[in-house]
Amino acid sequence: MRPKTRRLLSFSGCLTLSACNGSLNELIDELPSWQGDFVTYHASHGLETCEGTRDYVDGFVNFVADELQIDPAVGVRYLWLDDEDFSRTNCEQTADGCSIKTNAVGRKPGLLHEVVHAVTHGNSMNRWPFFTEGIAVAYDPWTGDGMGIRYVIAPNPDEPLLDPRPLMTSGSPDPVHYGLAGSFVAFLLSRHGPQPFVAMTQRLGSVRTMNRLRKVFRQEYGHELDAEVELFMSGAPCDEQAFPVLVYDCTMPNVAWSNPTYWAYGDSLDCTQGPLVGGIGPDRAWPSIRSVTLDVPAAGRYQLAVGSDEVDVQLGACFGCPWEPRHYTAEVGKSTVLDLDPGRYYVRMRANSDEAPIVVVGLSLAPVP
Repeated sequence: MRPKTRRLLSFSGCLTLSACNGSLNELIDELPSWQGDFVTYHASHGLETCEGTRDYVDGFVNFVADELQIDPAVGVRYLWLDDEDFSRTNCEQTADGCSIKTNAVGRKPGLLHEVVHAVTHGNSMNRWPFFTEGIAVAYDPWTGDGMGIRYVIAPNPDEPLLDPRPLMTSGSPDPVHYGLAGSFVAFLLSRHGPQPFVAMTQRLGSVRTMNRLRKVFRQEYGHELDAEVELFMSGAPCDEQAFPVLVYDCTMPNVAWSNPTYWAYGDSLDCTQGPLVGGIGPDRAWPSIRSVTLDVPAAGRYQLAVGSDEVDVQLGACFGCPWEPRHYTAEVGKSTVLDLDPGRYYVRMRANSDEAPIVVVGLSLAPVP
């Protein structure tokens, strides 16, 4: 059965390499710019980034390059555009963003999905849309400022995942089920590391047939594609030596425990101060994100609590396999009881960029019944 193209991770974009050229160079010349180590960041006049946004996008290029063990692409640009400037590109006008070579264009202050495309383009990995979109979703599952699941779930309990093979040879990203592609790519990365994926996508070429894919997959992975797909669909155990497919939040500053039984983080999510990611325009504000990490020292039952009703909070593991259910959303005003394994976790906090709520997140050992 051919899988439906319903996208579990909400995203719409014109993502082919030639879709967004238009008058981009002329537009770039008109916009103010900021130069980072890896990215030149542009924003339309009237759009104000939160204090940490440009550094955040800049650092993401190096993060993706390190994770995939490739070179950071040269000449990466990020363009945060208002509606008027966006209309001057050839991006699909209902889209959130697009990419053209190493230019990432977005209606959001930090649409990291497009930045992944820019990095992989610079490493000649973008010939097959299924894998191009898959790697972008694997490393930006929340399209910049979202929250929620990282991995697809079966249509019904006790059923296998959808079969991704009918979508693999698509010449366009339009039919691609983004969540399915991202999960399959994350599955391959977790089981085999990044080297065979990089080599495969660099070698596939522009002729998209399953015979070609099976041959190159066999040569680079030393396994049969169909066997890997069947294992993906039915579910695989998480090997202790699995490659950790990290989200960017896992690289954020580590906050120590207040005492052996209580961890807390509190701050104002003020767009004008600190490493907050987001932005404000003349007539609207975008969600803002701040993330930190913590180390859980021992397996046990913990209570997660959030002290602000203006902030969404998600806790997730920076280890294990992406198909394991190791991310949790906190309920405001309630203590969420979690059974946690030892290791590093991220805490992702989201508010509105035009507000400055005080957030307090606490994690403590749960009382023994």
